[in-house]
Amino acid sequence: RQSVIIDTGSHHTAFPCKECSKCGEYYHTDNYFDWSKSTTFHPLACSECEPGASCAGDKCLFSQSYTEGSSWHAYQAKDR
Repeated sequence: RQSVIIDTGSHHTAFPCKECSKCGEYYHTDNYFDWSKSTTFHPLACSECEPGASCAGDKCLFSQSYTEGSSWHAYQAKDR
């Protein structure tokens, strides 16, 4: 089981991964996603970036900011 963050103001769905720090630990009901336990998880390479992402370090990076001042930053990935 993994809780996800559904941003109703955009098309993003996100969840914090195990390497995330200062990611609202007190607001999430489940442990952070441990991608190393998945045999099908892979970060998207720059050649696979979805619209809105930028390439850095061969990962597709993107972020979302909100008018009240909060924001989050992530990389795009796929898992089956």
